[in-house]
Amino acid sequence: MKNGLSDAALISAITMSLLLASCRNDKPVKLPFENIEKMPTQTIYDAEIMFTDSGNLSGKLKAVKLDHYEGDKSFTVMPRGVKVWFYNDTLKPETFMTANYAMKFDDKDVIDAHGNVVVVNNKGEKLNTEHLIWDRRADRISSDRFVKITTADEILMGDGLESNGNFTRYKILKIRGTLRIRE
Repeated sequence: MKNGLSDAALISAITMSLLLASCRNDKPVKLPFENIEKMPTQTIYDAEIMFTDSGNLSGKLKAVKLDHYEGDKSFTVMPRGVKVWFYNDTLKPETFMTANYAMKFDDKDVIDAHGNVVVVNNKGEKLNTEHLIWDRRADRISSDRFVKITTADEILMGDGLESNGNFTRYKILKIRGTLRIRE
């Protein structure tokens, strides 16, 4: 026994210190697209962000958790899902999107959505895919994955999609099939 501690007590103290140190939840995040580790500069829970264009409301974003990363290319990650509403000039919702995970690149004004992505336009047409790029500056939606579009009277399926920003004019790049819906 040295300094009043037995070997067993010393081992217990070291083990407890290691366990407590390993329980910390502030480890850097390894981002899949950059092969580096970064810590967010800001984290917001239950975030609601309004987008404006020339002083007019153009969109609203809600996320359970929002992590913002600063650097040469600043971006925001929504790792627990996102809901986005886009409004027309009369402030009526024009398009709605949900996804399990999304990233927004500040320099490009692009939203990169992944996992159970759903887009619904003002006509009630619904797009389902696993990956979607929404480029707000170019007013364009695109996907290189399997897509399914459900309209009032048919279901369209294929690989890849190009659309205008409000998902009212779209084209499936490699159509797989069309199903007519009967009432």
